[in-house]
Amino acid sequence: AKLAVVLSENGGKCRDYKAPVLTDTPPTLPMVAVPTTAGTGAEVTRYAVVTDSESGEKMLCAGAAFVPAACIVDGALADGSPKALTADVGVDALCHAMEAFVSKKS
Repeated sequence: AKLAVVLSENGGKCRDYKAPVLTDTPPTLPMVAVPTTAGTGAEVTRYAVVTDSESGEKMLCAGAAFVPAACIVDGALADGSPKALTADVGVDALCHAMEAFVSKKS
């Protein structure tokens, strides 16, 4: 969704925004993030990860343009999610927490 906002305003293809390119021009329309799972807080970072449908490459896009103006977090949005998804998201959040705890660079 973050990349969709950047593309709608600036045009081009996803790969045009692939790191090391920095896209720091904030969008003119306010972006509001509404995560449907809980965990790492990736929805409010200056990064977006997208998979290129042509090459299958997972790409990182970075810059201030990917930071939303607001984020609405409602745990009820995850109600009814498949148990496997809920478990995966929980393990992902745990891994990020452990990384922050043990990394000397965090």
